[in-house]
Amino acid sequence: MARKILAETSYTFTPSTRTIVIPRYISRERLILITDVTTNTVIYNFSDSSLTATSYTATGGQASFGGSSGQTTIVLQFNTTSLAATDKLQIMIDEYEERFTPAETQLDPTNKMRVTTPQSLIDTDFEYSFQPTKWEFFQQQNFNASVFTSTSTAVVAATFGGAGYSLVSGFTLTVSGGTTATITGISLPSAPAVGSYIYIVDQSGNNNFSAVRYAVNAGSTASSVVLTVSTLANTTYTPQMIVFGGVAGTAANPAYAVFSTATNITSSGANLLPASPILVQDTNNEPYCDGTFVVANINQSQGAFSFFPKVNQLFNTNILQKPNTNIFVGGYYGAGYGIGSILPVSSVVVQADQRTVLVTTVNSHNFVTGAPIYAGITTTALANGPW
Repeated sequence: MARKILAETSYTFTPSTRTIVIPRYISRERLILITDVTTNTVIYNFSDSSLTATSYTATGGQASFGGSSGQTTIVLQFNTTSLAATDKLQIMIDEYEERFTPAETQLDPTNKMRVTTPQSLIDTDFEYSFQPTKWEFFQQQNFNASVFTSTSTAVVAATFGGAGYSLVSGFTLTVSGGTTATITGISLPSAPAVGSYIYIVDQSGNNNFSAVRYAVNAGSTASSVVLTVSTLANTTYTPQMIVFGGVAGTAANPAYAVFSTATNITSSGANLLPASPILVQDTNNEPYCDGTFVVANINQSQGAFSFFPKVNQLFNTNILQKPNTNIFVGGYYGAGYGIGSILPVSSVVVQADQRTVLVTTVNSHNFVTGAPIYAGITTTALANGPW
């Protein structure tokens, strides 16, 4: 047991009624002493019959997250009418506390408890960032280690990036006058602001939209968006993906991030492909856009690609780009993708949303939610890669 002074300053002291209300549960046998430190007067002492309480009520702790933390109401026997409600009180309680100090030989250089004999550089590694000497992710699948960290030398230099509400189908993009495009057949959560950006990733291998980013024109609404594009034939186009910068994603149409690159991302460059893992560092929207992701859509000739956010995180920011944004191709998943168990499958089917793949295995797979996998040599090209 240990004597402890409460740190709470949100208690209520009412001298006229001799009442103290403390916003936490304190059992009566644990309350030791209460002193008015403004006047140096002891107003409660558990061992003095003239300084105890005439009434003591302690109600329970919180029953749910965010609920009340309990309350203790004390009516003092001591006459406090001459004291002030603004006086500072010192409340001492007896609280169970037990500590031990490990010997120096039981601590590693960062003062963490040693649990085994040092076996690798991690025991003397003082950094806590991306490093090849550390596990970036470790999980066993069928009793085999799965994915390890791997830093790639293939760096994609981003010229700009943005994010927002995504569409892969259901829309109509019509060009008139060679430079004005209208996107219809949509129902956005809100109308994009004039001057905000629309990001278009055309079909891989095509280059109808040689640029990636286009500004929204005046007159745009949630159901019809007008923008100026490069000179195109007056017809209707169906790009691979359209992302409305600054418009929040929804469950049905989540926000995607889109980046345009200055470096070559074809097979002679970084060779970025759908399902390729990437590591993004130092963007404007750091809590959401920095980290490891899997490429979803790409156009080699545009030098553009998009990727889906992490679980329960939405890119709701129009501009993500910082001058020092770095994108490493392959910078998370190990070079040896076949490091886990090989699992025979009977079918691989892309679902109607074109984002989900249903894989049926020959035998029980024993997977857990969130386990990393690598799909290879399937006839569904976009289903191949790490997931």
